[in-house]
Amino acid sequence: MFRSDPITRLAAGAFLALLLVLTQAGCRDYELDSLWLKEPITIDGDSSEWRGILYYLKDEKASIGIVNDRENLYVCLITQDPTLSRQALSMGLILWIDPAGRKDRSFGINYPIGARERFGMEPGRDPEGRDPEQIKEDVHKASLESLDELRFLDPEGLELDRMEIEQLEGMEIAVEVSQGMFVYELRLPFTVESRLPFALTLQTGQDIGIGLEIPKLEREEMQQSMGGGRGGSSRGGGTGSRAGGGRGGGGKRGRPGASSGNFDQDLLKGKKIWATIHLAIDPLS
Repeated sequence: MFRSDPITRLAAGAFLALLLVLTQAGCRDYELDSLWLKEPITIDGDSSEWRGILYYLKDEKASIGIVNDRENLYVCLITQDPTLSRQALSMGLILWIDPAGRKDRSFGINYPIGARERFGMEPGRDPEGRDPEQIKEDVHKASLESLDELRFLDPEGLELDRMEIEQLEGMEIAVEVSQGMFVYELRLPFTVESRLPFALTLQTGQDIGIGLEIPKLEREEMQQSMGGGRGGSSRGGGTGSRAGGGRGGGGKRGRPGASSGNFDQDLLKGKKIWATIHLAIDPLS
């Protein structure tokens, strides 16, 4: 595991944006220090409030920000990599939490849930003879339409509950995609008892584990979709039981036997990142 301590003090009058490069050959585990929240952060998908407090994960082609105060944990993920952005929007993004500071998944927050889970859009199907770029564009549009709800997952990746974003109480979450930049923001309260379908108790100074996962499309699932069947899995990031609906309509169902030549190979890769986070202590305490 790679440990990096962010530079929080620079020469007087010379505070520059903090951008720490964390490089690991073949490893996806990190050890990061959360920073103490100094200025309010609005959860709206605007990355400007995170300037100067981001870690750059070079191997992941993404930046991550972690800050906390006495009551909340704030997480931000930013990428300008078009492949990573497309993967997150198509297959969904899951944030896993382990309050014990290890890699045991206590619960997961699946947001975006992804066009594949929400609308049943199978990247291997080609109902209208479109070229690969047209398919990617259609899936991208459907992905943006799926940003009005999220799923809570158990440690096995099974769905605990599904909520409209507007119905959330106690936590906030947002994703914004603009001018090639994907921005994910989350505010998670340290104490969760009854408002959400999981229990959580955190405190300043403790270590927690955070995992970020973009599920990959298994080749068996791809072959099944090419043959015309949908497996219907409720595991995290998998094909759920619900399709259609949502803001502005949904994706179209394809016909069996679509050509694999138009399949988006990037969706076979997936991505997993795990970090041990050292929650900050109030510097005035």
